[in-house]
Amino acid sequence: PVVTTHYCTNGSTVSEVVVTNQFNTLGLAWYAQASPATNDLQAVAASDSLYVIAGADGMIASSDDGMAWTVRESGTSRSLSGLEHWPGGFVAVGDAGTVLTSPDGLTWSPQTSGTDQWLYRVRHHAGLLV
Repeated sequence: PVVTTHYCTNGSTVSEVVVTNQFNTLGLAWYAQASPATNDLQAVAASDSLYVIAGADGMIASSDDGMAWTVRESGTSRSLSGLEHWPGGFVAVGDAGTVLTSPDGLTWSPQTSGTDQWLYRVRHHAGLLV
């Protein structure tokens, strides 16, 4: 966190304001990191302890710090465009009805979706994956 103190003027008098503002730099300061992929990345999800990204050609990678990434075996070459963290782990969706689930973001298993249409996004809401 960064603490700032404000000063104000009242005519020719400068006085220090007692109130200070405190803000977090999270989301304000960005640092370039090497990508674990050479193809498009389309999806991101996070748990309390893991970040997961996914993209073209079935690419999935995970990181516990958002800087060092490990590519994971997804078992598909289909493009993945949606990721979600939910109480059961992670779910990834994509081209041709692809659905993959993982209890930990590290190992992935295919699931039957019942469609061959592109599943572009997935969300967890009210106990359901939609």
